[in-house]
Amino acid sequence: MKTLIIGASGELGSVISNYLKEEGDIPILHGFKNTSSLQSLAEELQTDYYITDITKEDEVKKLINECAKKHHFDSLVYCSGINPTAETITKTSLEVWNNTVSVNLTGVFLTLKYSIPHLRTIENSSIVIISSIFGLNSPANRGAYSAAKQGINGLVQSSAKEEAGKVKSNAVCPGPMWGENVRKIFSKHAKSIGISVEDYIKG
Repeated sequence: MKTLIIGASGELGSVISNYLKEEGDIPILHGFKNTSSLQSLAEELQTDYYITDITKEDEVKKLINECAKKHHFDSLVYCSGINPTAETITKTSLEVWNNTVSVNLTGVFLTLKYSIPHLRTIENSSIVIISSIFGLNSPANRGAYSAAKQGINGLVQSSAKEEAGKVKSNAVCPGPMWGENVRKIFSKHAKSIGISVEDYIKG
């Protein structure tokens, strides 16, 4: 198998990439901001990497077309995303809303739009999109993030029905995965609402 991993330079993306390599897969890595981490991971796994702004349609189209032509990938994993500071809806700026939706939802839409025609041509092809438990049940102060994740689930459901029998499409909705990024996010969120990290974790 050859898997295109969108967001491989992130903590979760790195774990997924390493796991797939260990299972005998060939991961093809994508990233945007953490370019040094992406390059290091690609060297470690002895594979190719691509730097693309996943919110730009022309860049996504070019990425998918190049990877389809060069690598003939047969599966796709999307784990790119941002997690903004916890804020009420009334305090969420339009800039934060637009940025969150662009990366967490529009990026998924564009990736599906240009990947599906290629994956249709390959037997047993599959798509896995990393959503969130907040895409199933939104807490307070996470409106933008939860809306984007719930949008992902809707896109994946549509994809699964539209491409039934041709491309398998699934969304995974994990809770918080403890690691360096989550620790930083929890600390930021706890501080923004005036409670301790310990109390924030307890819910």
